Amino acid sequence: MAAGFTFALLLAAGAGATPSQDCIAAHAEAYRRQHAIPALSLAIARDGHLRHASAHGHADLAGDTPLTPQHRLRIASVSKPLTALAVLRLVEDGALALDERVFGHRGVLGARHPIPPNNPRLARVTVRHLLEHSAGFGGWDADPMFAYPGDDPAELVDWVLRRWPLVDRPGARFRYANFGYFLLGRIVEARSGQAYEDFVRERLLRPAGAAAMSVGRDGEAGRQPDEVQYADAPASYRFVRPARLEAHGGWIATPGELLRVLAYLHGETEAAAPLRPATVRRMLRASAPDDPQGRPSHYGLGWEVTRTGHGHLGAMPGTLALLFRRRDGLAYAALANRLPPDDVDGRALQAMLEAAAAACLRH
Repeated sequence: MAAGFTFALLLAAGAGATPSQDCIAAHAEAYRRQHAIPALSLAIARDGHLRHASAHGHADLAGDTPLTPQHRLRIASVSKPLTALAVLRLVEDGALALDERVFGHRGVLGARHPIPPNNPRLARVTVRHLLEHSAGFGGWDADPMFAYPGDDPAELVDWVLRRWPLVDRPGARFRYANFGYFLLGRIVEARSGQAYEDFVRERLLRPAGAAAMSVGRDGEAGRQPDEVQYADAPASYRFVRPARLEAHGGWIATPGELLRVLAYLHGETEAAAPLRPATVRRMLRASAPDDPQGRPSHYGLGWEVTRTGHGHLGAMPGTLALLFRRRDGLAYAALANRLPPDDVDGRALQAMLEAAAAACLRH
C-alpha cells in the first residue's frame, strides 16, 4: 500500500515550526544539552507519513554551521538491517539460501577462504547463523573489525578465522558479532556480482527514495560535503573506519532517509515492497537463540525485536543512532555525532522520542 512518504516538515530547529514541532524540538533539545551532544538530528513518521524532522546543534565542532535535517551522520550498527535486507533480497531472487553453508567445499565463501585446521566448526556456519549472530564467533580480546591492523578485506577474513576458533557450536548461542555482518557483505558481493554498496543502493535505497545514502569514508579527509564532524576524537576517526565497517556499521544517512527505507520495507511507499510479506514476518521474528547467560536475545534477521516493535541501535565513538518502528505504525530515527557515556545503550534517547511522540503528536 502506497502512503506517499513526504518531506514537508524538514525543519531546522525553531524555523517556522508549528506547536507540535516546537514541542518535539523542546524534548530533543533538552536531551541534546543534557548529554552534551554537538549535533542531534531526528525524524518521526506514522504509517509511512513523515510527521516531524528537525536538527539541533551544529554540523561542525567549531559551531559555525547550523545542523539541518539534510546533513548526514554515521549510523553505526543501524547498517545491519540494510545488509539483512540485501541478503533476503538475494534469497527471494533465488541467488542464495538462508541455510546455505558459508565455508567449506560448497560454501558461499569457501573457495575464497579455506577453513583453518584449528577451526573445523566453521563448516557448519550458515547464512542464517550470520544474520542471527549465532555463528559462534566470539572470545576475542578486541573486536577484530576495529583491531585488524591491515587494509585488505580478504586478509581480514582469513586473519579472524585463523586467530579465533568458534566458541560455540553454530546455532547454539546468540553472540553479537560485527564480523558476521562483514561476512554477509562479502556474501552479497559473491552472489550478486556487484560491490556491496552498489547492490544495496540499486536494489534497495534507490527504490526507497534514499539513493543518496552512502558508506562513509575514512578519516576527517574522507568526510562527505553534507556530512557532520564527529566528537569523541581521536577515536571517532582513528578507531572508526567506515569503509571497513561497511556492511555492519559503515553507512551515513539522514534520519528521514532511514524512515524512507523502513517505510519501503513495510510497503508504505509508491514502490513495490522489497520483500514478500512472509519474508518480512520471518525477518521480524525473534528467532535467534538465547545468549550465553540463558537470556532471550530478542533478535531476528538483522533486527532487534521487542514486545512493542522492531529496530536497531548503533553506538561507536562519535555516533549514537537509533531506528525503531512500533507495531502501531509509529516510527522514529535519531542520529547524534557523539556517544554519550551516560547513554551508550540509547535508552534515554528512545525514552525521549517516545515521550515526545506521546506529548506532541496527535493521531
